[in-house]
Amino acid sequence: MPPKSKKPVPAPAAGPIASDQVVVKGAREHNLKGVDVAFPRESLCTFTGVSGSGKSSLAYHTIYQEGQRRFLESLSSYARQFLGRMEKPKVDLVEGLSPTVSIDQKSTSHSARSTVGTLTEISDFLRLLWSRLGTPSCPECGARIEAWGPERIVEAMLKEHSGEAAMVLAPVVRERKGEYRKELAEWRAKGFVRARIDGAVRRLDEDIVLERYVYHTIELVVDRLTIAEDLRSRLAEAVEQALALGDSSCALAWGDDGYRVFSAKRSCPEGHSALPEMEPRLFSFNSPIGMCPRCEGLGETFGFDTSRVVVDETKSLREGAIPLFTDEGKLVYSTLTLAHLEAVGREFGFDIDTPWQRMSAKAKKVVLHGSGGKTFEFRWQSRGAKISTAGVDRIAFPGLLTHLERAYRPSRARHLDRYRAAVTCPDCGGDRLCAAARAVTFQGKRLPEALALPVADALSWAQSVALAGNELEIGREILREIERRLLFLDEVGLGYLTLSRRARTLSGGESQRIRLAAQVGAGLRGILYVLDEPSIGLHARDQDRLLRTLLALRDRGNTLLVVDHDEDTMRRSDWLVDVGPGAGAGGGEVVASGPPALVAATKRSLTGRYLRGELRVPMPASRRTADKGSIRVEGATFHNLRNLDATIPLGRFVCVTGVSGSGKSTLVHHVLKPWITNRLAGQDATNDRCRRIIGIEGIDKLVEIDQSPIGRTPRSNPATYTEVWTHIRDLFAQLPEAKLRQYEKGRFSFNVPGGRCDACEGAGVTTLEMNFLAPVEVVCDQCGGARFQPETLEITWKGKSVHDVLEMTVDEALRLFADLPKVARALQTLQDVGLGYLKLGQPST
Repeated sequence: MPPKSKKPVPAPAAGPIASDQVVVKGAREHNLKGVDVAFPRESLCTFTGVSGSGKSSLAYHTIYQEGQRRFLESLSSYARQFLGRMEKPKVDLVEGLSPTVSIDQKSTSHSARSTVGTLTEISDFLRLLWSRLGTPSCPECGARIEAWGPERIVEAMLKEHSGEAAMVLAPVVRERKGEYRKELAEWRAKGFVRARIDGAVRRLDEDIVLERYVYHTIELVVDRLTIAEDLRSRLAEAVEQALALGDSSCALAWGDDGYRVFSAKRSCPEGHSALPEMEPRLFSFNSPIGMCPRCEGLGETFGFDTSRVVVDETKSLREGAIPLFTDEGKLVYSTLTLAHLEAVGREFGFDIDTPWQRMSAKAKKVVLHGSGGKTFEFRWQSRGAKISTAGVDRIAFPGLLTHLERAYRPSRARHLDRYRAAVTCPDCGGDRLCAAARAVTFQGKRLPEALALPVADALSWAQSVALAGNELEIGREILREIERRLLFLDEVGLGYLTLSRRARTLSGGESQRIRLAAQVGAGLRGILYVLDEPSIGLHARDQDRLLRTLLALRDRGNTLLVVDHDEDTMRRSDWLVDVGPGAGAGGGEVVASGPPALVAATKRSLTGRYLRGELRVPMPASRRTADKGSIRVEGATFHNLRNLDATIPLGRFVCVTGVSGSGKSTLVHHVLKPWITNRLAGQDATNDRCRRIIGIEGIDKLVEIDQSPIGRTPRSNPATYTEVWTHIRDLFAQLPEAKLRQYEKGRFSFNVPGGRCDACEGAGVTTLEMNFLAPVEVVCDQCGGARFQPETLEITWKGKSVHDVLEMTVDEALRLFADLPKVARALQTLQDVGLGYLKLGQPST
């Protein structure tokens, strides 16, 4: 008989998951209390709630993290080892997820090489455009670059280097990384005996070892000969062979350091130089080939700054406008004196008794940068006790800045550091590119000039470019990509930014909108975007433009999950999720979820009460009127500020506002703050950003509070950051039982050995690596998560050990330490700013 078939065991029943929804069940990350929530796909959904309620834990640490983790797990194990691992969030179920992309305000690049153009990839397309359609010219004489034939190259060699012993070289590797073992062996097999490697001639039969990750230049020695007319045919043969090997380039090396490159493609007709290959990396300030060699592509060098050297423009040179002369009138580290400077003035038509601000631009240039090699007579006379001598010298005045650069040594002239700062590179003028790249034009415009345009102007220029014939075939798609990216930047309200604006000078909101514009330009569909307060820092004028961009992204078939408090954003959302009702332990629940009208009608929702108008932020009935002085900023001219004057009253709550990009941050952070900081430190305030600031005598301290993270490791927490833990450790170390056991305050630190648990090193948890799965954190089996050794935990204050204190909220700890002023003062401040729900030991991360 056939065996009886087993009755299949039914699968556990699961509720139907709608395909048009994102469903989250049992989210327990951070303070979330097993949250269940669902919101529609292809919608604009806003998560809101009081600070600390858990909305970021739900949006970022649950939904976004799970989407990222699932996408990474879909890749091969080989690919995953290069991408790192994502921890699995504490959640039972997430369904309906798409690939997730985060657009937050914490991803700003701090590299000095990163710009608006590089972040949006517009610079890449501009480099491609200039390399393919640019018109090159000689950086020295401005003549149009043209290709040289082999005969012309031979004629130039015979005419300019006749009689010199030289080597004809074939450049086969130009500034590229690699070991080139195989290539060197192949060249040796072809009969080449020598090669010029990184400037040194080496025999190919030697054991040549090149570093793999270092840029190398290799030139094969095709022939060594004395340039002469009777060797024309031999020279011509060597040139032709070098051109064939060197991709239409050959080089001639003579003497100790004589060197010249000839190009069959592009070379100056006057013989000044040959243009490197017209390729995109020639126009990149991140490439060794394209960057300015002096500033290495940064556009700035560190040197003596005119604005620091000239400390008071209202004074004359004799009165000390430039305080580099001693009381005897001698220039520091020089034999030059004020008398020499007076003689220079007579020669060039200026007087050193004229106030600096009234001197001509030519006179200032001579004083700072010298007479340009021009010499003049200086009559001198020396009178002693018995003898008197006189004479005439011919001297060339080098200029004060030039002299300081020559005389400066960090070991002997550190007092001159106050006159030094990051200054515009004198070679490239801040363009960052090498001379060859700066000499290439497209439609009459150099690449640095295009990058210096604001986005709105660059868009107009790109739309006005007219191409025809082959140029149209080559440049059509490049220009289309440039226009598209510029258009999206302009639509999100960033038309005022220049493409060369450094990324580290952007605000968090600006960098976030740049990333948003890049995502809009990507044209993707079916993506779940998570945004962190995109409206923060936005002027009301730009808020509507941002919302239109978000809605356009939604209409393409994407889902937008926004964490925000802005009323306009909430009202224009398709779905609103209110997390709360309180913060910390009092939050972690979904109070209301649905269309904005439904949330507004929910009585339990605190957000709904504001949306209904029941609650409002009260305006003060009266404001301070007492005059406590003011700070006066005069002539601010940094970034886009144009000779701005502003008065800021002291003893008031002052708000600086204006549309995005108007110069608010420039005025406060880049003009006011550095000036006051320098003055309070007893240093000379720089006047390169404003003419002067008066009225700061009433200030004795400056504190800057920004959005920088307060800690980058899990060991940092509110107790350590506010230094409350220092006082608490002192308290425990002074307890009778601790003194009896001779415990020092280090015994109560979880950052140093001694009193902490040795197994988990004071972390309370141990991390287990799970290979291709996310690492798992488990409670330490030695201390049970208490962080400290049992002997340390036996010391208690009012029945509480140090671990108990770390597990307390600020509100609970304030009640415990109410009688200790040093501890209570800091805890009271945390409570006053609405952070009473935080645990003292909660990691800052």
